[in-house]
Amino acid sequence: MKDQTAFETRAGSFGAWSGNVFRDATTLDNGPHAIRTLVGEAGWGRLSSAVRERFGRAPEPGEVWHLSGVMDLVHCNGLGRLMAWVSRAIGTPVAYLTGHDVVTDVYVYADDRIGGTVWERRYNFSRHRTVIARTTKRIDRRGGMLECFGRGFGMELDVYEKNAALHFRSTSFFTEIAGVKLRLPYLLSPGTLLVEHIDEGHGTFRFRMTVTHSLFGRVFYQDGVFRKMEV
Repeated sequence: MKDQTAFETRAGSFGAWSGNVFRDATTLDNGPHAIRTLVGEAGWGRLSSAVRERFGRAPEPGEVWHLSGVMDLVHCNGLGRLMAWVSRAIGTPVAYLTGHDVVTDVYVYADDRIGGTVWERRYNFSRHRTVIARTTKRIDRRGGMLECFGRGFGMELDVYEKNAALHFRSTSFFTEIAGVKLRLPYLLSPGTLLVEHIDEGHGTFRFRMTVTHSLFGRVFYQDGVFRKMEV
């Protein structure tokens, strides 16, 4: 487990750009069971107890969750690779390398400076190449979920249950300029993101991320099995 101070320093630096960005955002767990509210009681009840436990609350300040597993596939097409490399300038929200059987560690912790929950993914590719990608989930004052990354960029998400799995689906990508949130035209976005958390039993779950564009096909795809590690 990495030194706790390193996580706190990284969270602080990650949030430094955002002093007046997404000012209506609050922490993921602000209010009673935010994700449960977005999913609805019927859908929440169809999720496995393991999924409900993982998403029923957010980490407390100073608390770090460690999820460990293997990505069977980390893939992007030509456009995705270009987008991923360019996005390094705004915070690396997605891996810019590809591979099979990629050992991956995910660290989940609170960003107490700007609010929200950071999901930090460390992809350990071959040849000792490690890629670190970070995004922050937040609930805005209207009760909607945002996934924010980089310097003033993010997406709005629908959160719902389908086939007993938890789904996050993007409805728009946006940027903020001079305090004004502007939605990006679809053609200038990566497409539509869908993330699925699927309970696999025995303490494991499948993470599947697909980003599909109507003109450019499957831009990004990641699929792997993880478990929460005891600290």
